[in-house]
Amino acid sequence: MIESSARRVEADAFGKVETHGIDAISAAERHGRPRELGFLWAGAFTNYASLFTASLLTTYFGLGVWDGLAATVLGTVAAAVILGLLSNTGPRSGLPQIVFTRGIFGRRGSYLGAALTLFLAVGWFAVDCVIAAQAGAQLFGGGNRLITFGLVILIAAISVAVAVYGHGTIKVLETYGAVIFAALAAILFILLAPEFRWGHGPSVSGADYPGAFVLGFMTCFALVASWYPFASDYSRYLPASSPTRSVTIWPIAGVAVPMVLLGLFGLLLPTIDAKLAADQGVLAVISAHAPAWVAVPFCGILGTALAAYAVLVTDLHVAYEDFLILTYLWAPAWAAVVLLSFFVFEGKARPRLAIIAWLTGTAVSLLFVNYTNLFSNLGASTPSHYFNDGLVGGLHGADASGLISIAVAAAVYWGGRRLRAAS
Repeated sequence: MIESSARRVEADAFGKVETHGIDAISAAERHGRPRELGFLWAGAFTNYASLFTASLLTTYFGLGVWDGLAATVLGTVAAAVILGLLSNTGPRSGLPQIVFTRGIFGRRGSYLGAALTLFLAVGWFAVDCVIAAQAGAQLFGGGNRLITFGLVILIAAISVAVAVYGHGTIKVLETYGAVIFAALAAILFILLAPEFRWGHGPSVSGADYPGAFVLGFMTCFALVASWYPFASDYSRYLPASSPTRSVTIWPIAGVAVPMVLLGLFGLLLPTIDAKLAADQGVLAVISAHAPAWVAVPFCGILGTALAAYAVLVTDLHVAYEDFLILTYLWAPAWAAVVLLSFFVFEGKARPRLAIIAWLTGTAVSLLFVNYTNLFSNLGASTPSHYFNDGLVGGLHGADASGLISIAVAAAVYWGGRRLRAAS
């Protein structure tokens, strides 16, 4: 029996093909400690996306370095708390996040969340493959379309292969990738530190300032929220006896530490050359001001994919914001219902009410979306007007839709459950 259990656990190791899909991980195959989640999530956020997200706050939103860092920390931690809480569904059930929600939204009700998650996963997969391929084509073939197509196929094949090998292999590769990126980022930070304007203040003031701060907060929140539908996909390998506090805290720490450190770097980079950062992005600042021996590996291998996307496809910062906003239009309300069901009303499923609460929270949040910001990359010659221009204008451009969706969904679900219990 012990030998059989050892073989099952060994199957979830580097280089071993993942044997599980959406089925539950059995008790015999559970292994590891909650602290492993900290390193896994740190690896997921030790990348260019974390740096780039924070750079938006000083490049485009008008915040300064230190208030931008405050918005980054608050938005990241707020979203990471929800991610950490969602992670507890893994050890308890052994199921992937979306499959677990069948017990909350019902089998048919969970299909909507599955479809949206599929869109999210396929979208990130496609974007990552295409921009990486375009970067390679720029580096090795001057943007040749045939080379780009070949690289898309190659990168997609490698990505699928890693996914087939699964959890154990992903943990190892993610760790090494994060270490390499962190080392290059640290070297760049030290080399560029003398050029940073550490005291750079906000360029917005008065009533517009809170709107800019909220926009920065929600942008960082949205980056973390894009991971909500996958929260338990790796925590489900932990033993069912894993402490709730540890399963919650370690993902928070794993997300927050790299986001804060890389976020500070991203906030400072535009202070070197604000015009270059606004026109071509922070990677252009690195390329122009850092020594070639470290700028080439960082930009060419780890980051130029996003730079190539910005140059060849569209305005990167706008496209990136759009993707994050589309993600967090539905995920926060969904997460609010899942958490209340799991921690407060466990074992008493109300699928219809859960769906109503989720959709109501999402629908109400649409009133608070800054559509001008969301659709500003469509290239219209004249400014577009939207039904909520007055409301968003009164908020000075702040997009609080994510927080609104959480509050409304939680209120509807909680209120509906309490009314039912009282009747």
